[in-house]
Amino acid sequence: MRSGAGSVVTWTLVSMVSGQVCDDRQCTSVGNDCCAPLQLGEEATCTEGYVPIRLDSPCYDFGRGAYKCCEIPTSCDDRRCSSIGDDCCAPFAFNEQATCHDDFTPFRTGEKCMDGADAPDEGRYHCCSADPPTAGLSSRQCKAMLRDSRSLFRRMWAAQAWGKMADGRAACWNVKRDNRWEHLETEQFFADTWSGRHCGTNWYEGNDGELGLPGRPPHFDHDAPALFGFDESIDDFCLRHGGHEWEVHGQRCVTAGINILSLYGDRVPYNICRNLEWQVCAAKGWLPGQNSMTILFARAPSSLDPAGSTGKPLGEMKGWVPPQVPEGGYGYATDDIFYLEVCMMDMICSNGFDLWTLKVGDRFVCLLSPAGMRELQTLLLNMPYNKTLGYG
Repeated sequence: MRSGAGSVVTWTLVSMVSGQVCDDRQCTSVGNDCCAPLQLGEEATCTEGYVPIRLDSPCYDFGRGAYKCCEIPTSCDDRRCSSIGDDCCAPFAFNEQATCHDDFTPFRTGEKCMDGADAPDEGRYHCCSADPPTAGLSSRQCKAMLRDSRSLFRRMWAAQAWGKMADGRAACWNVKRDNRWEHLETEQFFADTWSGRHCGTNWYEGNDGELGLPGRPPHFDHDAPALFGFDESIDDFCLRHGGHEWEVHGQRCVTAGINILSLYGDRVPYNICRNLEWQVCAAKGWLPGQNSMTILFARAPSSLDPAGSTGKPLGEMKGWVPPQVPEGGYGYATDDIFYLEVCMMDMICSNGFDLWTLKVGDRFVCLLSPAGMRELQTLLLNMPYNKTLGYG
């Protein structure tokens, strides 16, 4: 508890904020009391699986500091922001109210929304509602699967691509990208990935001809956006945007002026760690020839359904796998990778909610979230058998 006289704060343990389940037992700020005063610079924090939602209300003797720990809102739309400038920026320091149009509710994130040395260190908010969950993939379902240590998403990270994480087999973050027999410290992999150290890689290495040569990424005549999707949807998208029918997967998209991940070599072999590296580089706009932060989708994320109603189920080995079976058998196929990419994007982008409104070919710019990247890293390393496997 905090020192000093003042009003006693009574907390409701489980409540609703615009239809979202909130649980004050999940608060982890000082005293676990859901009170993190801005004037003390205290961070509002929650246990895994909950996000802090700052309320425009006092706690103890502090004017502003109360917050709740809530499940992720199911639907957010920043076009609904109605604060000054409609910019989803309402710093407490300026006594600005966070407001939304229609029936949407403001959810404060506690993040900065202004630049400059003297800018307040808070103010960002989203306008969210609690729409009923859809039958297909959603932000809520993505986060639930990533946070579930038993899910496929948490077991696709074996050093040997397409294999299963299992006792005695190394995780991909613990082997060097160009030498799977040499150990790499876990912290080094994630530091390199988040910083974009390997963005200049030729992500087509191992393809036939000059396209596949090490250290020689392709030349693009114009800005080349990054494209995500199922293999066949990527092929079709690149064909419709200038690629040729007789060209194979990677070359077809290069001809179309589009960046994809197409690693087939032995020097830097593909695995999910390479996939995460490429994905972060795409979000930063640092892929060779990308020259912008533009990301495109050949299949709309909202059209995905893990149950398989669209013919693309998750976890049933659909899509492509290499002919050589990895040790212990196949663990996933290409279709599963696209599901993982979408869900990781939803987590590591502060505007991940925008993914669920995209249509095929719509431009998306990921605003990388340090908090989201930290959470993903923590989740991946928090496996129940980490010590047995040496994953950490």
